[in-house]
Amino acid sequence: MAKFDMITAAGNAYMTTWAERHYLKKMAIVPFIVKFICLSIAMTLTTPENLIRFSLIMLPAYFAECWFLSHWARTVIIGHRWPFTPTGNDKKDSQELTVRGRGILSGMVAFAAIAFLMSGYFSIFLYFVPMDIKPENADPMVAIIGLVMMITTLLLFRFVWLYVALAVNIHWRSFAHKTKSVQTICFMIALWLVCTVPSLLGLQLTGGLLTNLGGDERTMKMLEWLAIAARVAFDMIKNLICTAGFAYALMELYNLKNKK
Repeated sequence: MAKFDMITAAGNAYMTTWAERHYLKKMAIVPFIVKFICLSIAMTLTTPENLIRFSLIMLPAYFAECWFLSHWARTVIIGHRWPFTPTGNDKKDSQELTVRGRGILSGMVAFAAIAFLMSGYFSIFLYFVPMDIKPENADPMVAIIGLVMMITTLLLFRFVWLYVALAVNIHWRSFAHKTKSVQTICFMIALWLVCTVPSLLGLQLTGGLLTNLGGDERTMKMLEWLAIAARVAFDMIKNLICTAGFAYALMELYNLKNKK
């Protein structure tokens, strides 16, 4: 049974992300701008229930951010850094760029595809189990459907991180096989929580502070933009830490060692 040390993976994720903060800031500029623009538009044109439209508007952001995250996964696992530095051997450089490009592109496509599938899945979930449903008036069948979909969500959770494996050229069948046990899935959920909660708390605190600040219409509009920027920043930090955490988990599952 494939297992990994969740605490070690999370600790390494936080330390490595902090240690590489200057390297990451250079790559983060374009994804941050693209995500900020897309999120601003999505929040204006969609409602919380319209997840599919939200994902369509966010599509450029998904690709931009996963370009960033796929490079980060390769840095953590393989030691490859962006931008690529030629060695002077044209044949070797061409082969290296092909391998890197295939991994990065595979990770980007997987990230965007999974985001869309999740939007569709949760749209179906909300159709059967509306957010405003009252438990005392709910049909028993609704409760059964909700329970089945929740269990399915937990079992499929591992594939949210498929892009990390694809980014380093690990085949999806191999990833599915390595992470198929319930114990491994539970460890992955725990790792995700440990890597996610601090960023969510930071976002809640920042959002609360910005909400409590008053002012005229111009000031309120500025605070609204700041709130969106904070949401993008904390979400990207969360995704960086999670990507590093699952990269370290994969390194343990596959007995890999960083080549840097």
